[in-house]
Amino acid sequence: MFKFISLLFILVSCGRVDINTGTRVGERINTEAVVVDSSQMEIIKSICDAVAKKTELIPNLANTKVVFSFAKKACDSSSFSTVSEVVTFLRLTALGPRFIDSNGAFFYFSEIETTDDGSMAKICQKIKLGQELKNPITEGSEYIYFTTSAISGSDCDPKFNEPCILIKKGSDSGSGLAKIHTKEWIRFDLNKDEGRQGFFNIKRQVSSVGCEEGQSHAESAVSK
Repeated sequence: MFKFISLLFILVSCGRVDINTGTRVGERINTEAVVVDSSQMEIIKSICDAVAKKTELIPNLANTKVVFSFAKKACDSSSFSTVSEVVTFLRLTALGPRFIDSNGAFFYFSEIETTDDGSMAKICQKIKLGQELKNPITEGSEYIYFTTSAISGSDCDPKFNEPCILIKKGSDSGSGLAKIHTKEWIRFDLNKDEGRQGFFNIKRQVSSVGCEEGQSHAESAVSK
């Protein structure tokens, strides 16, 4: 069994979580692909290498217990719910390895991030195949943007051997622009001790998918 050790990055006041104003979605970004610079490439490759090593060990990690501090915000709400403790277990399911809660249900952030499954999969596959990594990655009419720089510490606070990456997903809105509908911040653990390498210890998401115009839902999880 491994145990994650991390600090809760979201601000808690009277049992509630404040929303950072920089997390809003709806911005429009140029879709012209740009080659990822060497400094970011180094960080992204280190994340993908750690994820790959973890993926190889998944069969040995089945039934591992991981506890998350979790909070969510509904589309029409102005604040997060009270932070709750969610006990999960890494299970090998028909959909792949997943975090399953003690009631047998999929945890909101159930994807454990492997080389084939999760938010990093498309990015890591490019590196694995030796293809030039460009930002954004195009997938049909969808665009995947990613960065490891200029990330607000209130959204994801990087630590030694624990880099953060911000992934934005958007749909083609014409005129060479994509409208961002989802933002996800992930902090990966690259430490080789305690079986944590390649796992995320912070994941936060804000998305307008499934909400009325001008609204968004949000979820935040930190492993304990």
